[in-house]
Amino acid sequence: MGIDRGRRGRAVLLGWALDMRGGVVLLAAAPFIVDWYEKRGTACQFDAAAARFGAVPLPRSNVTQFLVPTSPGQEYALIGAELRPNASLPHGAPVLPQSEAMPVSTHVAVPRST
Repeated sequence: MGIDRGRRGRAVLLGWALDMRGGVVLLAAAPFIVDWYEKRGTACQFDAAAARFGAVPLPRSNVTQFLVPTSPGQEYALIGAELRPNASLPHGAPVLPQSEAMPVSTHVAVPRST
């Protein structure tokens, strides 16, 4: 049994990166680049510990409910989170204006079509 193609490809890429000039810098920066890309490409993310709306992380204990109002014919779907009364957004988080369609300020707009 040999090394599978995925491992072989990563080994070749790692060898190339270390061989090239600045390869160590590239490898050191890779986790930050991946993290930035995931935050940029993720509209919202939920798990047992936290919810993230764009780049705004919210502890799950601060969220009382998630809101997904449906409006037929709208170009965007809105996804929002209502915070418990004494909870606040993290410092520097953008506060979006409330509207009839989304009564909470912590929300994102996601295009309905891909």
